[in-house]
Amino acid sequence: MKIDSATSLYAVIGHPVGHSLSPVMHNFLFQKHKINAVYLAFDIYPNDLRSFFHTMRFLPIVGCNITLPHKTNALRYLDKVDKTAQDISAVNTVVNKNGKLIGYNTDIYGIQMVLNTLKVDISKTTFLVLGAGGASRAVLYCLAKNNACRIYLANRTYSRALNLKNLITRSFPKLEIRTSPLNESYLKNIASEVDCIINATSLGIKAQDPSPIPYEFLRRRHKIFDLTYNPDGSALIRFSHKKG
Repeated sequence: MKIDSATSLYAVIGHPVGHSLSPVMHNFLFQKHKINAVYLAFDIYPNDLRSFFHTMRFLPIVGCNITLPHKTNALRYLDKVDKTAQDISAVNTVVNKNGKLIGYNTDIYGIQMVLNTLKVDISKTTFLVLGAGGASRAVLYCLAKNNACRIYLANRTYSRALNLKNLITRSFPKLEIRTSPLNESYLKNIASEVDCIINATSLGIKAQDPSPIPYEFLRRRHKIFDLTYNPDGSALIRFSHKKG
């Protein structure tokens, strides 16, 4: 890889971010297509987020991807965001246009593609969404746009789940979302109703992380979509394989 004064810089920012394979994938494609660019991973602590975006304006950083835990907090430091990102108050992509930072959310399109691959008919499916952070916002927006049958939203901090429900139903008032704390008794009560489980929590990023839901909850008919980024597979994915 040739790096010189004309090399464009791209990055992914998060905390932690050492597990990300984005640099490997992007740099492989840059080399394959002979693009003079490099893609790096920056571990940015939450308290340093403002400083990062201020610095980004003056460096040859063409753009960056954003992962946990910065997808919602990043908005306050940007000059402009597209309508989708504005609706869900979360960004996963920032483009630097001559010192002006513009935010987008492309997670929604990725989520749609995966659900299509899983052959999930969203309008006829009951979902259990785990987590109420930036990734969950994109999940709920995608499901809402495609007229999801019913959504159960569970989060360890119940107030965050309720706030997210209120945010999404402002744009989609007819959407049925039922919120609850993420606990075993609640999960047992809805196990028979759920068709597809989407994990949008951070549990699964680290190899030692437990599954966000117990093995006993899973059914063979459940379709599992885990948003966490773990090359070895999360505990939830291992549970689903074991369940068959």
